[in-house]
Amino acid sequence: MNTAKFVSMVASAALIASTGVALAQVDVSAGAGASVNAGGASAQVDATIEARITKAKDRADKEIQRRIDMLNALNTRVQAMAHISADEKTSISGLVSTQVSSLTELKAKIAADSDLATLKADIQSIAQSYRIFMLVIPRARIDVAADKINTAAVALGALSVKLQDRITSASATSSASATAALSDMNTQTGNAKAAADAAVALVVNLQPDNGDKTVQTANTQALKDARAKIQEAIKAIQAARKDAHTIVQWLHSAGASANASASSSASMTQ
Repeated sequence: MNTAKFVSMVASAALIASTGVALAQVDVSAGAGASVNAGGASAQVDATIEARITKAKDRADKEIQRRIDMLNALNTRVQAMAHISADEKTSISGLVSTQVSSLTELKAKIAADSDLATLKADIQSIAQSYRIFMLVIPRARIDVAADKINTAAVALGALSVKLQDRITSASATSSASATAALSDMNTQTGNAKAAADAAVALVVNLQPDNGDKTVQTANTQALKDARAKIQEAIKAIQAARKDAHTIVQWLHSAGASANASASSSASMTQ
């Protein structure tokens, strides 16, 4: 082999070798760069997920606490009522206690959740499994309304006795219109009390559906019927108050003393 050919072969080998080293360096560099970039992206994703989890937990915590506060406040109102049975008060108290206990446990579980899937399911259960806005609070509000109606009915009953005395002692030649108004007043008062009691009876045995659609449908219908009874009772109270005003006006025209105020004694805050 001549010298020129040998030199050419050595030069070619050197070129191939140098090219291989360069390629190898490129591959390693690319791999290293990809690894670093992937690591950075992963860290960024992790931080984003953690931020979402923290935000979701904070919102869930506030929603749960809001429900607990509402339940306790409403239960306090129910326990202070004068015209709701002790059994109904006990039932509401037990229902509230159960819901508060369950919500407190859920609150602790959500605080300990470490992944979005579990956290999402637990947060959804706040509304789906704990029916305080669909059942517990509406039921207690029916009781509150019924108690107000019964309070008004008691006031109207006491007023009726006073008005009867005034009518009897009036010197007018005819008390037929006042007597008729008093009779209607008493009827409307009785109707109001009956409708209010019926509303309470419709909701007294309701329990959270816990996801059972049949129970949920039954609860919804019972609450709807109870609200209708409350509206019926309110209209009856209003009619009774109107009768009372009619009687007071008659007494004034007849010159009798009507020192009982129908508007103040039979008032009801809705």
